Amino acid sequence: MKNRQTTILYVLLCCTCLFSCQRDNTTKLLELAEAQLWENPDSTLQILEQISSPEKLKGKEMADSLLHAALKTSDLNVKVNIYSALYKQAEENKQYKKAIKYLKNYIAVIDSVRDELKSTEIRELQLKYDKSITLRQNAEIRMSWYLTIAIGILIVIVLILLYFYSLKMYKKQKGKELSQQKQGSIKLQEQIDTFQTMIEENENLHSLEQEEALNKIMALQNEKGEKDIRIKQLEIMFRAKDISVSSADAEALQTFLKITELKKYIPAADRDKLQHWLNIVHQNFATRLNEQYSSLTGREKDICYLTALNLSLETVAQLLDVQPRSIERYTIRICEKFDFRKRSKESFIDFIIAFTHNK
Repeated sequence: MKNRQTTILYVLLCCTCLFSCQRDNTTKLLELAEAQLWENPDSTLQILEQISSPEKLKGKEMADSLLHAALKTSDLNVKVNIYSALYKQAEENKQYKKAIKYLKNYIAVIDSVRDELKSTEIRELQLKYDKSITLRQNAEIRMSWYLTIAIGILIVIVLILLYFYSLKMYKKQKGKELSQQKQGSIKLQEQIDTFQTMIEENENLHSLEQEEALNKIMALQNEKGEKDIRIKQLEIMFRAKDISVSSADAEALQTFLKITELKKYIPAADRDKLQHWLNIVHQNFATRLNEQYSSLTGREKDICYLTALNLSLETVAQLLDVQPRSIERYTIRICEKFDFRKRSKESFIDFIIAFTHNK
C-alpha cells in the first residue's frame, strides 16, 4: 500500500513539474523531496523552498499538495510527521487557525497510534494467554494420561498381590484340611486296632457281641477309606502345578481312588466320572472307544473301563458283583464286536492296554 501511494504521488509530482518547473534542477529537487516525503516532511519543505524564482511559489504549493495527498495514507506514523510539519509551517506563517487544526489532527492521530499500539499489545497478550492456556491444557491431558497409567499399573499390582494372597490362603486352608484328615485317619486306625485287639484277646465273647464289634470295625474302615481317598486327592492337588482343579476333575479323581483303594464301583453313579478320568489320563480313552465301538453295552463299557485301570478280571468281577465266568463271557462278546480272530480274555486285555496308549 505504501509503495502504491508513493508511485501515485511520484506521478503527480512529475506531472506538476512539467507545467511549473524547469526540467533540470527542479526535477532533481522534486525527486529528492519525493524520496524524503515519507520519512521527514520537514526536509521535504526545505528542499522544495530551494526551487529558484519564479517557480518558488509553485514549489511551495506543490509541497503542500504532496503533503495533503500523503495524508490519505493509512500509515499513522507518516500522518503524525506530516501534521507536525504542517503545524510548524502554519505557526511560522502565523496561520494560527490552520496551526490549531493541524495540532488537533496531530493529537487525534497520536491517540490513534496509541490505540493501535494498545490493541497490538492486547493481541500479543491474548496470543500469549491462549498459548499458555493451550500449554496448560496439554499438560493437564498428559498428567491425566500419566495418572490413568499409574492407576492401571497400581490396579494390576493389587490384583497380582490379591491373587498370590488368595493362593497362599487357599494352600494354607487345604494344608490345614490335609492335616486334619491325616489326624482323623490315624485316630480311626487306632480305634480299629483297639477293636481288633479286643476281639483277639476276648475269644470267649458272645457271638452277638463279636458281630457287633466286627460291624463297628467295618464302619470305621469305610470311614477311614473315605478319609484316605480325600488325603490322596489333596496330596495330588498340592503336587499339581495348577491347583485350580475343576470339580469334574476332582470327582473323577475321587472315583478312581474309590475304585482302586476301596474296591467300590456303582455303574449308574460312577460310570461318567470314570469315563472322564480315563479321558484325562489315557488320551481320551473312553471317547475313542465309544466312537469306534458304539455298539458296546453299558456292562461291556464298564469291563473295558475297569480293565484300563490295570485291574484283573477277577477284581472287575468283584466290583461288578458277578461271577468270573460271566466276565469271561462278556470279554468273548466284546472280542466279537472288536472283530478279533482269537476271542480270548488275553486278547481282550492286550487290546485294552494297547488302546490306552492310543496304539
